[in-house]
Formats: sequence, C-alpha cells, structure tokens
Amino acid sequence: MKNPNYKILFVGGGTGGHVTPLIAVIEELLTSGVPSSSIFLVTDRESARMDYHCWQVSPERAASSGGNDKLSEASGRGCRGRKPKAVYVLGHQIEVHIITGGKFNRFFTFENLLTPFKVIAGFFQSLGLLRKIRPDVILAKGAYLSAPLVYAASLLHLPIYLHESDSVMGTTNMRLAKYAQKIFVSFPLEYYDDELKDKLIESGLPIRRRFFNEEPFEVNTQYKKILIWGGSQGADRLNRLIIERLPDYLKNYELYHICGEKNLGYCERAKSNFTSELQSRYHLYGFLGREIEKVVAVADLVISRSGATSLFELAAIGKAVIAIPYPISASNHQYKNAEYFEKKGAVVLLEEKDLDDKELMNEIFSLMENNIERNDLRKNILNLAPKDAARVVANNLL
Repeated sequence: MKNPNYKILFVGGGTGGHVTPLIAVIEELLTSGVPSSSIFLVTDRESARMDYHCWQVSPERAASSGGNDKLSEASGRGCRGRKPKAVYVLGHQIEVHIITGGKFNRFFTFENLLTPFKVIAGFFQSLGLLRKIRPDVILAKGAYLSAPLVYAASLLHLPIYLHESDSVMGTTNMRLAKYAQKIFVSFPLEYYDDELKDKLIESGLPIRRRFFNEEPFEVNTQYKKILIWGGSQGADRLNRLIIERLPDYLKNYELYHICGEKNLGYCERAKSNFTSELQSRYHLYGFLGREIEKVVAVADLVISRSGATSLFELAAIGKAVIAIPYPISASNHQYKNAEYFEKKGAVVLLEEKDLDDKELMNEIFSLMENNIERNDLRKNILNLAPKDAARVVANNLL
C-alpha cells in the first residue's frame, strides 16, 4: 500500500449483484495486508439489510450460532429492519455508510417523480461523507446508487474507478465513464464500446473466495438435487413455472428453491399442501447470503437467471446450469450474458417466452438424467471462472 493512511471507498447497491463483487475485492485487500480501518463501504438501506456475507454479525456471534453449517429454511430476511453500521469480512469489521439513490424506471411510476430529489439528496450525503472520510480512491460498482457519490467525488477531484459486471455497459456506468480513470469489465473487451477502449481493463468479475473452495454440506437423501435460483430479488414467473409442477419435481428429486422474499408466502402455501415426505425434499428460502455457496455446492443442476454475478459465481463453483434470462432486463443484458456462456458450451440457454411449466420440467428432467451433458457443462463453465479478478482490481486500486 502506498502509505499507512491510504483509504479505499467502495460504493454499490440496488441488488445483490452490485454488492457481492465489492465484498470479494475487500477480501483480497484484507488478505494482502490492508487494514480494515482503511476500507469503507457505501450502499443503500435495502442492500445493506441483505445478509450478503456477515452483516452486523461478529465472528464470536457467528461461532456461537454454529457458523454457516446449518441452513435455516424459509429464512433469508438477513438483517431486515436494522440499520447496519458494519460488515464483517474474513473476521474484520468494515465500516458501512448508507446513502440515498434514485432510480429511473423504464416505465412510468410515481416513484420516477421523486428520483431527481433522491439523487440530489444522495449527492449532498455523499459530499459530506467524502469530506469526512477523505478517501484516496473510489471503486463504484455501477447501478443508480453509484451516481450521486461519483458526481460528488468528481467535484472533489478524487480518483474514481468503475466496474461493469454485464456484457453490456449499464446506463449508469456509461454516464459515469467520463469521470473514471479506468473501468474494469467482466467480459472480453469486444463486448464494449470502442470509444472507451483506452479506459477498459478486462479484470473479470470479482467472486467471493468461498465459492472457489466451498464443500457441500452433509445431506442424508439419495435423491439428486436441483437448485432454483432467481437472484437476490427472486423471479416471479420462474417461481410459478416451478410451483405448477412441484409434485412432479419432488417425486423424483430434492429441490432447493430461493424464491425471493416477496414470493416466500406464495411458495410456503404451496409447500403446505404436500405430504410430510414431499415437504422434507423441498427446501425453501426467501434469500440466502452467507449460505448460498453451500446450497450451490450440493446441487446437481442449477436453474438460474442470468445476472453476471450469479453466472460467474456458478462458474467458480463449477455447476451445470440452465440459464433463463430475465426478459425485460436493461438492454437485454441478461440474455447477452447467457449467450456468451452458451457459446462456450457452459450453460443451456432457455428463453422464458418459449416456456410453459411442462416444457421447463421436461428440459430439467432431460438434463438431470443426462450425466454426460451435465459433466460437460461443469467442465466448460469452470473454464470461465474469474479466479484472479479480485486480485486484478485490488492491485489497480493500490
């Protein structure tokens, strides 16, 4: 590190995919000897309440609760209702600050009317925070929350780096690019605008180290296991396609289902209609943060949305994947993410518009019974794992 008082500030939020890569870089910095007192994380209230790693839980408390070895079903509410002030990463306490951000939806909502005021509020919050912390460098993860802080940082002439997760540069990062010294990207450089090529660094997407060495938790059934993973916010239609055929799945397989908090009640009601034997094979979660890699590790097949963070986490742990992109993602970036993986033989790509509950079930059953194809998918997706991404980003920040 350049000097003992060198400070690094991270900003990201909105969804889990805009926070977990920052945690991965923080892990790398801590491992390389950067003191935790020199690292700061800025996010929004909702993102901070998700249990991405170990929010507000000290190592002592985690140990006393048995660590992460036992999963709590129908949970996943993380730290909802609390105002987090710290995150513990590798046993080190990282200071957390909350700012306001405003998102313009691509369709009209009354919330859009408030967005300019939220951005202005976030700007002045950021200005005060930056003057207080006085960071030497900033890494912004994109998404709407980054904008007010980057605007404030540019006014103070602070060095700014951006990171883009997806194969299509997000709107916020495009707007903020002129303020950035460098922009880290997750996909090959040809996926991005030539006008930015002098600023781009193909780092890959930083993945938390636990995904690279996680062992599956102990299970006591002989059934093959399927994980349905809608991302940090769930996936309404994907959930319903699964629930419509839930008895058929449970008669043949064990199912782990991360449905999103807003869909948890609906899925719990469906589960309650089954026999205790079938219920015992249906493991339901609203959201998983610290425990997600344990569920991924045990799965024989993962059905997932196509956010870049999810896909690269699945690559790190080496899983057979059916990717179903969110059909109205900005600039259709989820489809383009999945298409890149499909071209590498690393996922089976299905479009939601082409599926009904029976067609999806048949696709899943076919792949579950084809061990050779699943093994090929695992080998190919492992080749896309961004093993050095966190180190590349951390070294540039230092």
